[in-house]
Amino acid sequence: MNETLQTIIPYLVVWIGLGIFTYFIVKKSREKIGIDKYHELLNIVVPKGTVEKLRAYALIKGYKNEQQLIAKLIADEIEKDKDKLQ
Repeated sequence: MNETLQTIIPYLVVWIGLGIFTYFIVKKSREKIGIDKYHELLNIVVPKGTVEKLRAYALIKGYKNEQQLIAKLIADEIEKDKDKLQ
């Protein structure tokens, strides 16, 4: 029993340490890209070809993908209408 605990405890400590390390890495990377919380994706129906146009426009404007562009546009609209939301 004692030998088993001596074998298991170091692995348990490493496993917990790795979990804590991963938590802080994910937290730091979220701060770096400006994400406070992850949200579910918004699913909408758009005409055929719209997604490709939106993706191309986002790349032209310097965003990595269309989700970043949409998030920025939504954040801008919320900022404009902040007084109405309160």
